[in-house]
Amino acid sequence: VGLAAMLSTTGIGQVTFFKTYDASTYDYLEKVVPTGDGGFAMVGSTYTAGSWQYDTPSDVLVVRTDANGDTLWTRTYGVQDRLDAGFDITETSDGGFAIAGLTIGPNFWQDGMIMKIDGSGNWLWTHLYRGDYFANDRLLRIREMANGDLVAAGYAYRTNGNIGAYVVRTDSNGEKLWSKIYGGAQNGDALNDILPTSDGGLVLCGGTIS
Repeated sequence: VGLAAMLSTTGIGQVTFFKTYDASTYDYLEKVVPTGDGGFAMVGSTYTAGSWQYDTPSDVLVVRTDANGDTLWTRTYGVQDRLDAGFDITETSDGGFAIAGLTIGPNFWQDGMIMKIDGSGNWLWTHLYRGDYFANDRLLRIREMANGDLVAAGYAYRTNGNIGAYVVRTDSNGEKLWSKIYGGAQNGDALNDILPTSDGGLVLCGGTIS
């Protein structure tokens, strides 16, 4: 059995608490963020088999805790016979959460995914986003803009078979406003983080293969 876990320490590394969270047979937490009430929200995946595989169904896992790491609620979200995974979570101005990740269907095509839940963990909506090609798209980071729009970053395959850095901007309901793929003409480019700036722009960081 694989348990998801969170470790908290003081500023000099002394352990203040260590908590485990068990939603299914194998659980994995990818990201933790502080919440406005002093607690934490974590996102990851839960599996019925021992490892993350393209043909292993999984669900997005969200754990909400208080300041001491004690569980307030745990939720899983997914579609039967699909692989759904969560990579990032951010608290939104309406008190809910936006999640970035991916979904893989029976044909093994991967689509970038943004999911919205309310502050109690109730599912509100899920939207899928695809780049230039039916292949391997992932959204790894998500942020909220000052006006409530959402921006997510990751990577997407181009029609030439190379990976490009991928950015999606949506409104607060997940409807796509625009998407861009940068690079990928010769080699591979991917984004690991995205940050809105005070002038309404975005700062992106990631990696490139030269």
